[in-house]
Amino acid sequence: MPRAKKSASCFVVGDAGRLPFVSSVFDFVLFTEVIEHLPDPSEGLSEIRRCLSAKGRALITTPNMAEPLRFVLYTILGPLQRSLGLDFMNVFKSSFLGIYGILTKDIHKEHVALKYGIPEHFNCFSVKRLQKLCLKAGLEPVRVDHSLHHQLLFPIATLANSYGQLLPLCFKLSRLLPKQFSTIFAIVCMKTSPYP
Repeated sequence: MPRAKKSASCFVVGDAGRLPFVSSVFDFVLFTEVIEHLPDPSEGLSEIRRCLSAKGRALITTPNMAEPLRFVLYTILGPLQRSLGLDFMNVFKSSFLGIYGILTKDIHKEHVALKYGIPEHFNCFSVKRLQKLCLKAGLEPVRVDHSLHHQLLFPIATLANSYGQLLPLCFKLSRLLPKQFSTIFAIVCMKTSPYP
């Protein structure tokens, strides 16, 4: 029986806007929960395209702008803070998420980031906005999926950690809610023609 070849793996730290890899080298790129942290997301998408092989695929996941809590944070409070240049908006957002976290017994990383002034998310995307950015970068979206996870169900999901019998209820309710309001969505992309 022939021996299986050992596959080499390594851990590389690099800039998402200037990936330290040659062009057209990867058949698959997983870009999960990264794009919202980039000041210029188009640079990251262009680098994904450059590194993908001709028939390669990229899977990009990101928080969903249509999710009700994020919609309030990013469409109302965010622009107000930028236009007024007021730091107290971070305190307000942090307090809002803090109260929500206490009620749901869930600590959000965004809450911690806002509390300590860490620039957590530079962007929050709708499906259409991210699809347009992908196309502009030379990546054609071929599939969009939404998670079954909804922030609206956090109180039940949190209780389900202690009371397992609530978990089926959580899944049933998540299927009743519109998928467009999911907490996270994923886009699968491929290179657009012609392949450089």
